[in-house]
Amino acid sequence: EHYGAEGYAKGEAGYAAKCDELRGFVFEPLRAYLDNERERAGITIRQVAEQFQKKTGSRTVTGMAGHWFTAVQWVLPTEENYKWLRLTLSKLNHSGEYLRREYEDLRREYEDLRRPFNVSPDVPYTDVWTFPTVQAYPGKHECEKPAAMIRHIVEASSRPGAVVLDAFAGSGVVGEACGQTGRDVILIEKDRKWYKRSKQRTAAAYGNWDHAI
Repeated sequence: EHYGAEGYAKGEAGYAAKCDELRGFVFEPLRAYLDNERERAGITIRQVAEQFQKKTGSRTVTGMAGHWFTAVQWVLPTEENYKWLRLTLSKLNHSGEYLRREYEDLRREYEDLRRPFNVSPDVPYTDVWTFPTVQAYPGKHECEKPAAMIRHIVEASSRPGAVVLDAFAGSGVVGEACGQTGRDVILIEKDRKWYKRSKQRTAAAYGNWDHAI
């Protein structure tokens, strides 16, 4: 779900459907919490939707409420709607307390579950990234990738403190990028020569070998 990727292309080849499927799976703990609380209150999704219709003043029963409980196109309610939902479940049930978790706890869990892609309008990298190739030098790995590109990939696709796996360590550029950006790394390399080279490069980036396996 790249920055600026919404639109026609997202609907091609079932990509949008796959995004929805993945979103439902990844956020299942949050979805299940909301839905379980609704069921515990004995309230149907339609009842919630009807109450939300009254809240918003819509002429039709809005489908937004359904997206809080089902895996299809699931969304996390806003803080305002979460508090409203808490009151609504208690009101419709006439007793009991529901949704007792604080919204900030849900928001933090949501951010932890989200697949990171850390770009913005100020970093215009979406489908095509352009970086200078690695110039030839004695001992260069035949498939060596630009260090700036690898660092950008690591920063865009993971969070500080995450563990990054590189199954083809080669020159060790991924290990170096992880050391420079506060990630841990697991490197795999079967060639003894490149194993030693990648280990040296990675250890130099970390200052030691403790954060790399």
